[in-house]
Amino acid sequence: MPRVWDVPVHDSTRVRDARVAAEHAAAAAGLDEQRTSAAALVATELATNLLKHA
Repeated sequence: MPRVWDVPVHDSTRVRDARVAAEHAAAAAGLDEQRTSAAALVATELATNLLKHA
């Protein structure tokens, strides 16, 4: 069963937590360094946009 990564983003201090969770999830899934970095970037953008627009 896949693991669920839940990182509530209520303020800017949690953006880093979202990025780190994405890095760990990508590494656990066996993604290479380039794809892991891309996943971290996507998580950072999503968390930042959530704070700005929600």
